[in-house]
Amino acid sequence: MERELLKQYWHPGLTLIAQQATIECPHCQLMKRPDPSLPNLQPIRPPPLLTRWAIDHTFFDGIPILVAIEYATGWIEADVVTSAGFEHARPSMEKICNTFGSPSEWISDNAQACTGKEAKQWHKDHGSVVKPTTPARPRGNGKVEQANGNIKSQMYCEALVNPTERPAILLQRALNTLRRTTRPSGYSTYFLMFGTQPPSHLAAHEVVEYTSEFTEEEEQQAERFLAQNHRAPLARSNANSLKASRAQIRAYLQEKKGLIRVFAPGDWVLRVRQRAAKHEPFYDGSWAIVSCHAGNTYHIRSPGGIPLQNKYNGTNLFPAYVYDSHPVRSLWYARKTMLQNDRKQLEKILLSDEDARVFMAHENTRNDH
Repeated sequence: MERELLKQYWHPGLTLIAQQATIECPHCQLMKRPDPSLPNLQPIRPPPLLTRWAIDHTFFDGIPILVAIEYATGWIEADVVTSAGFEHARPSMEKICNTFGSPSEWISDNAQACTGKEAKQWHKDHGSVVKPTTPARPRGNGKVEQANGNIKSQMYCEALVNPTERPAILLQRALNTLRRTTRPSGYSTYFLMFGTQPPSHLAAHEVVEYTSEFTEEEEQQAERFLAQNHRAPLARSNANSLKASRAQIRAYLQEKKGLIRVFAPGDWVLRVRQRAAKHEPFYDGSWAIVSCHAGNTYHIRSPGGIPLQNKYNGTNLFPAYVYDSHPVRSLWYARKTMLQNDRKQLEKILLSDEDARVFMAHENTRNDH
C-alpha cells in the first residue's frame, strides 16, 4: 500500500501514516505474518565451578534420599535421610560445604527443608542464596530432577543383583556407577571434576620399569608431545566448546523469554491459530482478557461475554488494536455458532439496557407530574 501511494503522492509523514493505517486495519492485522523481532539479548554468564548446586528430595521404596548436583560438572552427592526436614538435610549440606566450599547459589523447590526459617538462617550464615523455582523465575530444577530419576533407576538395577542389600549401600554403588559413566559430551562426571580418568583395578597393579635415563632433548620432545596430544588439554578445549554452545542456547532461551507478552484483565487480544488453507488469517478474535494465571496463562472471553474454558499461553496471544469489538464488526470468528451466541448475548444486554432506560424515563415523568 505504501509503495503504491509513493508512486502518486509525496508527504513527509507518509511512512508514519501508512504504519498507523496498518495498525488500525483489521484485515492487515489478520494477514500479517506473526514474526516479532528483538535485538540479541546478552546471555546470563555461567557461574564458576562448584558455586551453584541444585538440591531436592526423592524417595526409593518409601525411603527419603537427599540429592544434590553441581551445575558445571554434574557431580552428584546423595545421602539416605530419616525425613525430608531441614534438620536431616543439614549434615549433607555441611558435607558439601566442607568438601567443595560454600556454594553461592542453591536451587531448589519450595520445600520447607530449603526455604524454611532454619534453612534461611543457615544459608545466611554460609553466605549463600536460595533461588526457588517459581513461575516468576524461569530457572528450573530439572537438572536435579533428572539426577533423581537416574539414581533410582540405577538403584533398582543394583537391587536386582543384590536384593537383600541395604538402601544406603545401593545408593553408594549407584553413585559410583553414575560418576564413572560416560555422558553424551564424551566425558564422565569424574573426569570433569578431577581432570583424570578413574583408577581401574589393572592400573593399580601395573609396574613401570625404566631402562635408561631420558636426555634433555628427549624430555623437551616428550613435553611438546604431551602439550599437543594429552587428553586433558583436548578435554578442556572440548569443554570450552560445550560452554560456548551452552551460552548460545542460553542466549536463544533469553530471547525467547523476551518475546513473552504480558496482558492485564480488560485487554483485547488476538489468538494465533493454525491455518488450514493458504489464504486464511493467522489470527482469530478479538478476545478480552478475563483473568491472569501463573505461567503466563490467561482466561479469555468473546466480545459477547461468553468465556472460553481453556487457558491460553501469552505466546499465542497478540494485542488487538481495535476500538469496537462488536461481533458484527469483529475481526474473525472461528465458528458461526460462536458468532450467533455472541449476538444473542449482546441482544439480551441491549434489551435489558433499553428496559432500564424506559423505566427511568417513566419514573422521571411521574415525578415531574
